[in-house]
Amino acid sequence: MWTGLGGVAASLALAAAGPTGTSAAFEEAPCGEDDLQCSHVTVPLDRTGALPGSVALDVRRLPAGAAPTRTAFVVLLGGPGQVASASAPALAADLGGVRGDRDLVLFDERGVGGSGALRCPGLLRPSGSGALGCATRLGALRGEFTTAADVEDLEAIRVAGGYEQVVLYGASYGTKVALEYAAARPERVEALILDSTVTPEGPDPLQLSTFAALPRVVRSVCSGGACRGVTADPAGDVRRLARRLGRRPLRGRFVDADGRRRRATLSPADLLTILSAGDVDPVLRSAVPAAVHAALHGDPAAFVRLRAQLGGRDSRAAAAGGINRARFVATTCEETLFPWDRTAPPATRAAQAGARIRAMPRKRYAPFDWSTVIAAGILPLCVQWPVASPAPAPVTLPAGLRALLLAGGEDLRTPLEDAQAVAARLGPAAQVVVLPHAGHSVLGSDVSGCANAAVVAFLSGTPPGSCETVERLLDPARPAPRSVGSVPPYPGLHGRAGRIVTTASRTVADAARRRLSERVQGTGVRRFGGLRGGTASIEPDGLRLHGYVYVPRVAVTGIIPDDTMRPIELRIQAHGASGRIRAGGGRVTGRIGGRRISVSTSRTSAAAASFERDAVRGLAASPLRVP
Repeated sequence: MWTGLGGVAASLALAAAGPTGTSAAFEEAPCGEDDLQCSHVTVPLDRTGALPGSVALDVRRLPAGAAPTRTAFVVLLGGPGQVASASAPALAADLGGVRGDRDLVLFDERGVGGSGALRCPGLLRPSGSGALGCATRLGALRGEFTTAADVEDLEAIRVAGGYEQVVLYGASYGTKVALEYAAARPERVEALILDSTVTPEGPDPLQLSTFAALPRVVRSVCSGGACRGVTADPAGDVRRLARRLGRRPLRGRFVDADGRRRRATLSPADLLTILSAGDVDPVLRSAVPAAVHAALHGDPAAFVRLRAQLGGRDSRAAAAGGINRARFVATTCEETLFPWDRTAPPATRAAQAGARIRAMPRKRYAPFDWSTVIAAGILPLCVQWPVASPAPAPVTLPAGLRALLLAGGEDLRTPLEDAQAVAARLGPAAQVVVLPHAGHSVLGSDVSGCANAAVVAFLSGTPPGSCETVERLLDPARPAPRSVGSVPPYPGLHGRAGRIVTTASRTVADAARRRLSERVQGTGVRRFGGLRGGTASIEPDGLRLHGYVYVPRVAVTGIIPDDTMRPIELRIQAHGASGRIRAGGGRVTGRIGGRRISVSTSRTSAAAASFERDAVRGLAASPLRVP
């Protein structure tokens, strides 16, 4: 919360005195969430004194065990603007086991959550004009939400807690705060754990490291022959589609949550948006190779659906309190090193950025063109923002600090190459651990436990093991069939009835993937459209299909129960082959087109079993296996 200046000096003086013994000096009360303790640390709004006021930082602490040290394990989240307090119990559960005998400390950054949350309603749909409106609303305050301010706030929390040193775990933007703190106060840092590393000079508004990593990442999604039968050249497909979209936009249709078919027109910027969104959504990432390949060969349905699926996700996340958009914009627009003069008017800035990008070798941002570099990045968001703070000072990283850098091999927004570059600057005590099939935020997305084990080993002083052998969680999606005739019969069945059963199983799999994507992202979406028609709804007892169409002219209705002991019962509408099937107890039974069927599900392929085992983890383990 925001407060006046009264009492701030006294509070800070008490904080600086520190505690006696090993207990924290925060004036705490139970949060009512597990074993977390809540407190506030009051800091000046403007440490130069030019602006009055203070900020009460919302701090949460999970106490260490019986023999705590004078070192805190401090969590620094991403964004900027991610609300730590909203996910404090989950963070405590996830990270409590890796911190050893250290207190776990997390806090809402200034302007976020319980630390005086900024509000700019016009940013739910961010744009340049929305950012200008936010700057006007914030006034002179807009220059006080920088990484440098976060660094000083972190130091105030360290002092208030009486900690001699800190272990800093930063994720995404949090790595930038951690690195700047380490540069300012290396003697206070026991170790750095950097997850999805942003360079101290980042983020790069032109995303050049993203473009450089793109071919490698797309190939990684298909590595090990995973895209056999999908595409032989996934990176080439992306390159060809980007160039085709640059010549002529792609037009297609998608089905909305009400089952209505809607038109869509996609540009190269939309392709880049889809690729970038895959960083944090492994289900979407696994769907990209097939969707891109199909779009190149005349079937844009899956590709258009991916873009429609992303529409509104940022707004829903902001509305749900996950990211404070005003804080994100204030920090991003104030301190990003844009290719323009900070003091120039918007029109001049835009011209300077365009000239800078056009002067670059095309290969720096291939396969896209310069207009896509502008449209898909943060330049349009910040071009009208009137800066109120000096440009950030250069950061010199201290050599010799112990550091563990976690990198997802399929992360585009903070690619592996950035982590390697930062590790080189930190020196030989910095180690990089790569999870080959992880995206952005490695600890948050790794279900193998390898990254967690690497952190535990690192903090105990032993070399972290390699994670290179960790397998992908989800195989790439298949291309969506364009007719029943192109679908193979279900194993053990023949003719059209066998093709219809396979179509039903793949329809269930498609809907399950989409549900898994929404669950991974925590979007709160309860209903969505099928690939080519109908809808699906997420019910308390499972996933219900309402005339859901994955393969043209085959509509599937029924429920996939969460209770894996219950069977799947489906009604299928298809020309000349309608009917009902029941999948459970290791068999598929029913009647299709007047023909009685009964077949074992154990005869399906290993790939099908892999999908059931991995893709539907956390959903229902479907007894209708996918051939």
